[in-house]
Amino acid sequence: MFEPLVLQMIHWFTSSNTFEQPETVALLNSLLDGVCDPTNASLRDFSGQCLHEFLSWSQRQTKPTSSSPSPHCKSLLKRLQSLALHPSSSHRLGAALAFNAVYTEIRKDESLVNQFTLEFLVVFVLSLALTNMDLSSSDTVQQCGLALDHLTQIVQHNLELFVEPNDSRRVPRGFPLDSPVTLKELIHWLLQQCGRPVAQCRHKALEIFCCFVPLLPGHPTVSNWLAGQLGIKGSSFLISCLEGGGGMEGGGEPGKGILYQPYPSEPLTQLGNLLWLERLLAPLDCYATLLGNRLVSPEELFAGPDCRSRLPQALAYFIEQMVNLTTTSPFQPFNSSGTYMATVSPTERQVYVHTRFTVLVRFFEFVTTVAESCPLHCHKILPFVLDNKLHRLIATALSDPVTLGFNLGDLKVAETFPKLCSQIMRAIVALPLPGPRDGLLDAFRPLLDTNLVQQLSDGDVFMRPCDREHLRHVLSVYSQLNEAGLLIQMLPFQISGRQLLDSVYKALGVIHMPVDPQAVELLRRALLLVFALGIPVEDLVDLLIEPVDKRAQNVVGTLTTSASSGEKLLTLLPELVSSELLQHPKAAVEQLVSAAKERPQEVFLVLSSLLDEAFRQRRSSNSQALAGALLAHWQGFESWWSTDEGSTANLSPDYHSAILSLLLKLLQARNAENSLSSSKLWEIFKYHDPKT
Repeated sequence: MFEPLVLQMIHWFTSSNTFEQPETVALLNSLLDGVCDPTNASLRDFSGQCLHEFLSWSQRQTKPTSSSPSPHCKSLLKRLQSLALHPSSSHRLGAALAFNAVYTEIRKDESLVNQFTLEFLVVFVLSLALTNMDLSSSDTVQQCGLALDHLTQIVQHNLELFVEPNDSRRVPRGFPLDSPVTLKELIHWLLQQCGRPVAQCRHKALEIFCCFVPLLPGHPTVSNWLAGQLGIKGSSFLISCLEGGGGMEGGGEPGKGILYQPYPSEPLTQLGNLLWLERLLAPLDCYATLLGNRLVSPEELFAGPDCRSRLPQALAYFIEQMVNLTTTSPFQPFNSSGTYMATVSPTERQVYVHTRFTVLVRFFEFVTTVAESCPLHCHKILPFVLDNKLHRLIATALSDPVTLGFNLGDLKVAETFPKLCSQIMRAIVALPLPGPRDGLLDAFRPLLDTNLVQQLSDGDVFMRPCDREHLRHVLSVYSQLNEAGLLIQMLPFQISGRQLLDSVYKALGVIHMPVDPQAVELLRRALLLVFALGIPVEDLVDLLIEPVDKRAQNVVGTLTTSASSGEKLLTLLPELVSSELLQHPKAAVEQLVSAAKERPQEVFLVLSSLLDEAFRQRRSSNSQALAGALLAHWQGFESWWSTDEGSTANLSPDYHSAILSLLLKLLQARNAENSLSSSKLWEIFKYHDPKT
């Protein structure tokens, strides 16, 4: 009974066209209080439905001769704008929910679209700028983003209305009152918002900016539009937008960006350091996006005579302070006096460390993009690429991130940092200058004092959790250095793929089956490094078929503790080992054929695993080459089915079924029925069925 009563009251009180009628205002305020309720989601949903009904009936009961919206619509929409900029997150959430409930009615009325669309778009972007202190469980960011998506669609469907000025259009806050607002002015404003410290705000502003630029007359691409603006206004235009912290024209506070404060203000406090990191993160984020998508080139931004960017100075300061961090003071403030922060809560510490980690990630991405885009001028744009402090920071971030205050147990740190460090190292090493490469070598040498060959030889290291974690990290560091082409030059001892593989085999000799998944993963990392360093396929096959004493002679039997290291390796990581052999099919087959008579069981296991992998990759050229090589050398396995005295077939009655299963895998890997001669098929099946 309550819902019909409320709807009837809405129908009644919206029938009057008097602006701010007391009864109508009381009803409207009650509905807005309900949609802003911080605890009752059902009340918010019902209030949103009632507001939709309020706007719908306000328009429906407007005089047909009137060209302006109903006064009740203006009352509602103005209140929503005020709520969207309220300090309370529940009020901003209520404003977004209410707008998402009524926007379908707004888009039906051209006068409402013309007057309020651009204003609401500005309001909700500014509302996102207030969400930095909201709880993560709040839906404010999601609902504000949804409202902006709806407004973007309205602009796209009414493009002709917004490309031209209109006197009846309301001027959004922060825009000059003496000039009309069109899509062109809005695009400039959105670009300025990309420099805001709040990540949600600048990400959404950049998304809408890239969506609106192609809607301009002439339909320019984003890169063409930016090139045109840089040609007219110079690089200082884009730098002031991205480093200005939001800009005065967009309603942002003056002097709050890196452009005005490249260093933290004194006296240093925890909050001051955090705000400075957020302001540093804003231009880094935008530059990494624009440069990474090739929307603008580094030379256009930083190499021009009018360049006034303060980002290089801020980054040099950040590098210096990060290098000076110690393990005992991961929360050390950015100053040179050595004083420490005041006592802070665990949540504040987590926010600070997470922000610092994000800045470091974006910084590495930015340097990598600049170094790859313009290697000849990188040292002029970013002079610190030649500084040993940057090289020490990269070495510390890769080899000992705990020193920088980061938690290795955090999956984001464990997965992101090694890849980023590898990318920035490859970019710096590729620079046509000797300094960066030598600097990286000098920075890593004192950190790599672990003899990996000796560590891997200890089979117990795969079983002890504390040793496994350390070895996993060491293997990751070695792998990234090898990808950057620096490993061999900086090690204090010689290392090769064969040495590491011998160590792995030595460890496997003392490991008992079954092995837990963490040890298998560590073994996989070690083999990946072995294969990355390179190992001749002949050496790999020799180790795989190496026999042990007193082994069970049953080819199809279960794996026992007396199994060889090769059998254990093929059991634990069959796909990885077989994929490596499949890279050299001809050499692998020739090596297996030569040992088929002396070591039939070992060869059969390797060949079976290899054919399984060939079937999984049956469309690849290597799989076809393997099948062809086996067919060409099939006679080399004749001892397996021959009935001559002393042949392998006399050793076990199970060989005939094993051979047929092997042949079946071969035929599955390649449609090779016609490739085998009928006489050879006769010889194989003759042993299987003597009556044939």
